[in-house]
Amino acid sequence: ITRMRSAGCDDVFPLSQRCGGRLDLRPLLRHLASAHAASNVLVEGGAGVVGSLFDQRLVDQVLVYVAPKVLGDSDALDPVRGSPCAQIDAAHRLELVSHERVGDDVLLDYRVR
Repeated sequence: ITRMRSAGCDDVFPLSQRCGGRLDLRPLLRHLASAHAASNVLVEGGAGVVGSLFDQRLVDQVLVYVAPKVLGDSDALDPVRGSPCAQIDAAHRLELVSHERVGDDVLLDYRVR
């Protein structure tokens, strides 16, 4: 924490871990709301962070950019790595609210139901 502050980070908030090594993100969101009056938080994290947010039901909107490119990499990372669903009915449901072209890409705006 000291190294991060000396490197110029004004606000350092250590996180505890939940069982299974997943981060408990609720205290961080509470801190952002109280210390910074944040009502919206944009998270561009890796598959594990995104999975933790979904597992803890902390997601209400998902923005997905789709590029017109196919990489076909068998070692590609998952976009979301969370707790698996035993049945398809238990999956997180998304509702498409809007879509728009951004250059050659498409931006999909979903709300979590």
